[in-house]
Amino acid sequence: MKLKEEFIKLLEEDKDFRYLVAGILGYRDILERLEEHDRKFNEILKKLEEHTRILSEHTKRLEEHDRKFNEILKKLDEHTRIL
Repeated sequence: MKLKEEFIKLLEEDKDFRYLVAGILGYRDILERLEEHDRKFNEILKKLEEHTRILSEHTKRLEEHDRKFNEILKKLDEHTRIL
């Protein structure tokens, strides 16, 4: 029973040992691919955050342009009435 307990402890605590066992069982490639997918996913999340920030800035700028445009339309309407 001691060997089994040591084996389980190594699996729980030693990442390299886990990969070695997983490789023997044919899972190493799958685990490495999952880690690569996690890395790429995190990169995509960073890009999404940046795009969200840029979109927010553009939205604010568009709102400001819209406000100014409405002011101009109002002034134009006032001048049109005067004429």
